[in-house]
Amino acid sequence: MSEVEHGLRVFSALLLTIVVASLTPFAVQPRAETDSGFEQQFLQIESERDGESYLRQMEDLAGQWQDPRAWLALARYRYLVGAYRAAADDFQKAADRLSGEERWDARCWRAVSLLGAGEERAAVSLLHEVSEEAAGTGPGTRARFLAAQAEWAGGKPEAALRTVEPLLEGEHDYLLPALLLSARALDENGATALARERYATLLTLYPGSVEAEEALAHLRAAEKKERVAPGHYVQIAAFEVEENALRFVAEQSERGVGALQIHPAEDGDRTIFTVRVGPFSKAEEAERARENLAGQGVDGIVLEMREEE
Repeated sequence: MSEVEHGLRVFSALLLTIVVASLTPFAVQPRAETDSGFEQQFLQIESERDGESYLRQMEDLAGQWQDPRAWLALARYRYLVGAYRAAADDFQKAADRLSGEERWDARCWRAVSLLGAGEERAAVSLLHEVSEEAAGTGPGTRARFLAAQAEWAGGKPEAALRTVEPLLEGEHDYLLPALLLSARALDENGATALARERYATLLTLYPGSVEAEEALAHLRAAEKKERVAPGHYVQIAAFEVEENALRFVAEQSERGVGALQIHPAEDGDRTIFTVRVGPFSKAEEAERARENLAGQGVDGIVLEMREEE
């Protein structure tokens, strides 16, 4: 991957995350110490249509009043026009004049701006700082997820996995995206079985969600890549619709049934998607597995697959 491709991957992934997360630090509460003169000037400048004039006037206003809303307005403008490094500086100036969740949100935006400027290490470090400072709060959870997303997008799945794991407990706005991200990171780390379990969790516990649909797409792609290994299998189901087979596999995985595979087979002018457990090297092993499955309420038949099948 080239440096340009790498940078685009990092920034596009984070930008998408922020849109979904609705990270909006711009609605800052008015300050009691701010004169009404600021309010009038601020609203007047906000209606300015000429970009250069807007920037010049807002810079003057920010310098005169030192109100965080002016710095946030500048940062927003610069971010939207792609001046990410300058936007990062303005978000920091706003953060220096804010407190609590408003300050943490502004610092998160500084980190995202740094990513846009190609300063990935500094951005991730800042997100980790915010996640520690704001632990147990919405901004803290958001910062941790953004850090994990940046690490994954930056080609560091192991780091992303360490960062995102604490988000897999409890109920919060980032639980589903965290599950999906952890599954992707596990996939890239080669832990495909555990990745499938997490994809399956999304499918069975959160059907209809955006994350569940992405999980379904990942499972479908993985099934298509797999080659049927020779050996003995226990066939436990067959479907005409691949999505139904994938959902069945996810449900059985949640129940503790392992070594599940989907095998597509042509039947005249249609494709049947069979679900099988295996492979087993001996027919006797497959028969014992069939009996164990029957004890769990799952019926099946033992089949042998050869190389040419």
